[in-house]
Amino acid sequence: MAEAHQAVAFQFTVTPEGIDLRLSHEALKQIYLSGLHSWKKKFIRLKNGIITGVYPASPSSWLIVVVGVMSTMYAKVDPSLGVIARISRTLDSTGCVSGQAQQVLSGVLFGTGLWVALIMTMRYSLKVLLSYHGWMFAEHGRMSRATRLWMGMVKVFSGRKPMLYSFQTSLPRLPVPPVKDTVNRYLDSVRPLMKEQDFERMTALAQDFAVSLGPRLQWYLKLKSWWATNYVSDWWEEYIYLRGRGPLMVNSNYYAMDLLYITPTHIQAARAGNAIHAILLYRRKLDREEIKPILLLGSTVPLCSAQWERTFNTSRVPGEETGESRRRQQPCGVGCRRRSGPWRPGEAEGASAALPQAGFRGRAGLPLVSDLPVPADTIQHVRDSEHIVVYHRGRYFKVWLYHDGRLLRPREIEQQVQRVLDDPSQPQPGEEKLAALTAGDRVPWAKCRQAYFGRGRNKQSLDAVEKAAFFVTLDDTVQGYEKDDPVRSLDSYAKSLLHGRCYDRWFDKSFTFIVFKNGKMGLNTEHSWADAPIIGHLWEYVLSTDCFQLGYGDDGHCRGDANPGIPPPTRLQWDIPEECQEVIEASLSSANQLADDVDFHSFPFDVFGKGRIKKCRTSPDAFVQLALQLAHYKDMGKFCLTYEASMTRLFREGRTETVRSCTTESCDFVRAMVDPAQSVEQRLRLFRLASEKHQLLYRLAMTGSGIDRHLFCLYVVSKYLGVDSPFLKEAGGTSLGPPRGSRPGPPGCPRLAHADGGPRAPQLPQPLSRQCPLAPAPAASSEVPAAPSAALRQPASSVVGVHSCFHAGPAGRQLRRPEPVAGGAASKACPGFLLGRCQRLVLGPAAGARPPPPAPRADCTEQAALPDPSGRGGAAGAGQPSARPCPARQVLSEPWRLSTSQTPQQQVELFDLENYPEYVSSGGGFGPVADDGYGVSYIIVGENLINFHISSKFSCPETVSLTPAQSPCSPVGWGAPALAPQHSGPRPQPGRGGAGSSLLVAEAPRPGRGAPLEPAPQHRRGGWSRGRTPASPSPGVDGVLPVVSHARDRRALFL
Repeated sequence: MAEAHQAVAFQFTVTPEGIDLRLSHEALKQIYLSGLHSWKKKFIRLKNGIITGVYPASPSSWLIVVVGVMSTMYAKVDPSLGVIARISRTLDSTGCVSGQAQQVLSGVLFGTGLWVALIMTMRYSLKVLLSYHGWMFAEHGRMSRATRLWMGMVKVFSGRKPMLYSFQTSLPRLPVPPVKDTVNRYLDSVRPLMKEQDFERMTALAQDFAVSLGPRLQWYLKLKSWWATNYVSDWWEEYIYLRGRGPLMVNSNYYAMDLLYITPTHIQAARAGNAIHAILLYRRKLDREEIKPILLLGSTVPLCSAQWERTFNTSRVPGEETGESRRRQQPCGVGCRRRSGPWRPGEAEGASAALPQAGFRGRAGLPLVSDLPVPADTIQHVRDSEHIVVYHRGRYFKVWLYHDGRLLRPREIEQQVQRVLDDPSQPQPGEEKLAALTAGDRVPWAKCRQAYFGRGRNKQSLDAVEKAAFFVTLDDTVQGYEKDDPVRSLDSYAKSLLHGRCYDRWFDKSFTFIVFKNGKMGLNTEHSWADAPIIGHLWEYVLSTDCFQLGYGDDGHCRGDANPGIPPPTRLQWDIPEECQEVIEASLSSANQLADDVDFHSFPFDVFGKGRIKKCRTSPDAFVQLALQLAHYKDMGKFCLTYEASMTRLFREGRTETVRSCTTESCDFVRAMVDPAQSVEQRLRLFRLASEKHQLLYRLAMTGSGIDRHLFCLYVVSKYLGVDSPFLKEAGGTSLGPPRGSRPGPPGCPRLAHADGGPRAPQLPQPLSRQCPLAPAPAASSEVPAAPSAALRQPASSVVGVHSCFHAGPAGRQLRRPEPVAGGAASKACPGFLLGRCQRLVLGPAAGARPPPPAPRADCTEQAALPDPSGRGGAAGAGQPSARPCPARQVLSEPWRLSTSQTPQQQVELFDLENYPEYVSSGGGFGPVADDGYGVSYIIVGENLINFHISSKFSCPETVSLTPAQSPCSPVGWGAPALAPQHSGPRPQPGRGGAGSSLLVAEAPRPGRGAPLEPAPQHRRGGWSRGRTPASPSPGVDGVLPVVSHARDRRALFL
């Protein structure tokens, strides 16, 4: 509040009679209270620092130890074995202390030293105990005596009433696994994805690496692990997140949804008032370190809490350069992306991908810090912030959070939000779409920031945004789950949270809080500062506090009374020149293309949940992952690299590790499921083996024995040393990242820099002409209108042999109708034209014709017909195929085409979900990691609900994020009719929704996509399933395991 009143705190005028000085007592009072509030926070931080610094002991234990020592001295007993006498003689030699004072001071000093020694002993004993992870590999539900004894010792050394950061110094460091173990696990993970000759070649490279270059790189990595608190996290943040030059929107940021079925109030300002107040209560608990650390295994094993530090008052600042053109002039740690806490890098840390290959070497061959390239982006974190910034209808408002030295109450925040909603002012030139700069590529935003936001009112306003506690968007749209139209409503809700209009979210902020017109809300979160469980913990607290503690009045408004004495929000002022506005429009255009290309589907699955899965003695996570593997194979006809995010927060400053869910065991299970000759017992046996293997990989990843982070760091060290490794270079495609794009993925699942030495910007879809390139000139007929509808849009990229029209469905839903195209084929109406959604004619084969996929050439290349550049249809150079690498040769650089993440649930136990089953959250989601793949996020809620969020891209003809009954390409539907008995009835008629409907019409098989579609039994909603027709399951067998299916597709499937 100090800034708001400085201008009116005092006034003076000079007159012939003298100086007339006028003081504003109210303004001075606010300045005083604001300063008092700041000093209170500093004192609290100091107190918490002392308490955390002596943990697992307590400050009061010092007094106990000192009093005990003094008591023994009084009883003429020397517990120090002569140490106290030596201290007394040393003090006597100074001649500054009397004899009696020498005895007291000697006893106090010895007692303090003994107390510190006890603290260090307890701390390191606890660290040794927490380094034991055998309990994770024990059989579920059974605990050995050794584990029980270990748990008792951990509790003894853990102290009482730990604060948020109490366990940080007691957590073990992330261990560096042996090179041979990592190499063997890597080979095992890629075995089902390679042909025999490719695997033999990769095995030879791996074995050579393990005995030649690997030990050398491992030595440097161990050296770093001894010096740094975590040998992965700082490099991971720098090279995976901050060096990415592509847009954060969709590619990196993720979202969190509101309660699924409950909306406490439909008043936008009231919901914002309660939620903002709850967020600020959480921040106050965070500042005071009153948030309880998360403990596993019966509140015994702590998780790392370091990521909480930058939840608030944090913004990502764009940087322009990633190469060697500039060098740091500051000492180590200055200007670093980690600006507070224990996150500063050591002298051996810096760039990897863009590192100089020679020269400027420091000790042990490592580069000097002053020679390293400047980081691309930085994370700016300030200690405290007393305001938020609210965006509404293109205008930015600064809202103060404190008044009279206290936090604003919910009703007062509602009053401030309502003032913003009622403000009739118009946006200033360039202001409305300013945030589009944060949605586009990073380099234009960095240059624009330096040129136009480095001084004057623009700098002041930008500082207000970036130093705000968080960013708030008051959205004018209506979102949320609707019973009458759950598919469209949840899909629209998810896309709005993910990208909105591309200019109404500040994607650089740690999180943007979004409140919709009907009272629904959500979050859009930047990924680099922390992983999803951290923001999930905050969001659970907000939802619980909003509904069960704060509540609303009978009229839907926040409880309490308004306070008209609170100063109104301050409008931020901008001076944006036309040149900057052109950059904004360019960034918005790029962001719109990216957002329009995202195909998203979200839905709740309530046929069964983890309760039924656990009755089958199976891990729910392994169950879902195997269902995804099965369905992906039935959809694509092949297996792919699968990413599942796991945590490494059992170690200090740990973040994530990759679980490679596609294993040899899971592939055997999938093949058995699609083979009608396999028995139920054989399928069940293979399912058990695959589930156990998945759980083993998850446990290994959590305990520091993963694959990808270790290979990633070995690769970074190799770049430091300027050496090349054929194994790391080829393994880079599967361990270090995809062949193109530098897109951080889902919560805990970023996409890594390519092994060519640096990340690349995502390939954004290119706009094409609205006239279909494969369509002839429309005839003058009443059946084909001359002008295409404005709702139509062209595909982002041409696909060889496939005509991908995009058609607008109900409420603007974009539907794709892929149709095979062959040169010289007869003209045929696009399926969307038959539905009245397309006004063009395209070339295609005769009805029912399904051209076979092209056969590979003997020289391991594929024949690909080039599209006709003349735009007249057919193929250019028919009979003159162009050679492109065979997919078998590209498997080593295959991206994560199936990226998955499970959202944690019930981290904050503020209410019992079993007693309030309607208060379930929808979880959150993220954009697709690969342009031709899926992103699948799921949250297992309670005993009977699993919420799914599926993303893909319209520009890829092989992926569709639709409901499972509508399309087999839907990642959710992959587990649906996997074992459903098939029949040979007619195809359902094209249409949207309703029984016997499908959004895929006459889809042609594509290379590597498996068998053509076959009709599946129709219940509430139609669907298609791929692959060979399996044998009909036999109900009633032991170990009934229904595979994941859609809530409205009531097919019980058994193993």
